[in-house]
Amino acid sequence: MNQLPKGLSYVNGRLNFSDFPVSGIAEAHGTPTYVYSETVLDDCLAQFPLNRPGVSVCYAVKANNNLSILEHLRKNGAFFEVASSEELRRVSTATNQEVLRNCVATGPAKSVNFLKDCLSNNVFSIHAESEEELERIEILRQKFPESSTKVALRINFDTSGEAGRSSLPTGASSDKFGVAPAEALRLAERFHIEGLHYHVGSCVLDEEVLYEARDHALDLVEEFESKGLNIAYVDVGGSFGIPYVETQAPLNIPLVIDRIATPFLNKDIHVFIEPGRSVIAQSGILVTRVEYIKSTPLKNFALVDAGMNDLVRPALYGSFHRILTEFEPPINPEKKSTEMTIADSPVSPTSDRVLRASESFRLAENSKPVPSPRLSRRVDSMPPDLRGSRESFDDLLNELQGNRLFKRTYAPVPSPRTVRRSSLEGPVKYDIVGPVCESADSLGLSRTLPRLRMADLLIITDVGAYGYSMASNYNSRNKPAQVMILSNGGVKLISRRQMLEDQLMLERNLDSFAHS
Repeated sequence: MNQLPKGLSYVNGRLNFSDFPVSGIAEAHGTPTYVYSETVLDDCLAQFPLNRPGVSVCYAVKANNNLSILEHLRKNGAFFEVASSEELRRVSTATNQEVLRNCVATGPAKSVNFLKDCLSNNVFSIHAESEEELERIEILRQKFPESSTKVALRINFDTSGEAGRSSLPTGASSDKFGVAPAEALRLAERFHIEGLHYHVGSCVLDEEVLYEARDHALDLVEEFESKGLNIAYVDVGGSFGIPYVETQAPLNIPLVIDRIATPFLNKDIHVFIEPGRSVIAQSGILVTRVEYIKSTPLKNFALVDAGMNDLVRPALYGSFHRILTEFEPPINPEKKSTEMTIADSPVSPTSDRVLRASESFRLAENSKPVPSPRLSRRVDSMPPDLRGSRESFDDLLNELQGNRLFKRTYAPVPSPRTVRRSSLEGPVKYDIVGPVCESADSLGLSRTLPRLRMADLLIITDVGAYGYSMASNYNSRNKPAQVMILSNGGVKLISRRQMLEDQLMLERNLDSFAHS
């Protein structure tokens, strides 16, 4: 059998994640649900030099901004890269304000408010991306004379060759990020710039790309030095890819980072690293349930309850995520045709397996839901600039908890099978598609899987990064729950499933929020 992604294993024919049954998560928390493994997260984070002198590891909050995850990463030695005031506030909420002194602020279009927040909170460095931004920072700094925040300049080396080997390039001259090296020298003579920042792109698996970008940065540092301009620190970005496809070889991240950082450290230049995907992606899975199986003369569809609003990456830029079944595929099954006719289609009206699946739905409607961890009634107050005229969020939460709609409204759907698949069933090729009213709403196309049935669980892997953080409410769908499997074997709800009231509260009873 092909090697499974980190943390996943079949035990007695059923899929476990971090030694916990995936079906148990689905029964307790419903579907779709994001599930993370603390053990896998720690293993991925341990690849980075958290304790090496002269190196700061700043996790990219945009990859996954859950408060529990941020808190855990900080406890294990990480700092943070923030790209908005809201991310900055998430970091200070999950940790403390002092942590911001070791964090960096990025982004190509930083607002005045974001820059003010960085200066007032003494963020270690603002990575500016244009001459206009440098001018804005210089003006704002006059209002914060005591701020210790430094300024770096993001460089775009026009590395079209390197960017071409990144799945999401950001380092070509046609991209919106950074300034050209020649422009950097001119700006450094006008503004007080203490650091340089570059970022080739996301998900680079060719280490030579990263070394070439390093060499460009070292050459620029030497040019600065030749003009009497000293660089105190360099931010080498993230870019470290993960193998989404089985045939891709993983990066040797400790070795690659050592080869990138050492030349700068030898020059007494501090090195910042901004990993995001490589820290969190492999620690997360998305559990979804098959609602229907649909066959046409051309293809077979598995329609699931997770959509592009839950995981947008496949629809947005064609990303690939492995998809696994809850039940272990049979070993060396007999080869059978994958062309399904109406007579043997899983959605055939005469199919007894459909009747069994339908019966499981009916039973679930009358079953008592498996209790999930209780939501604490205490919620920390929101800062005054976010809460309008309300003194805190507590009263609103209490009101909602008393509302009948602010309750769990789904019943867990048991799987229609409790035994392993027959080895006589051949694999079938499916398009895994969701419930969203968009033709692009797919999670995986032409995936060869064991023959699926209604109410089966599917597991989408490597979704810890840019999964939940990019989720939306399209079709007024609620965002899924997030659950963490702890290293001690426990399970922790780290964000509850969104409810319609969470969406409606932004549009109702607005008098107290209206501008005077």
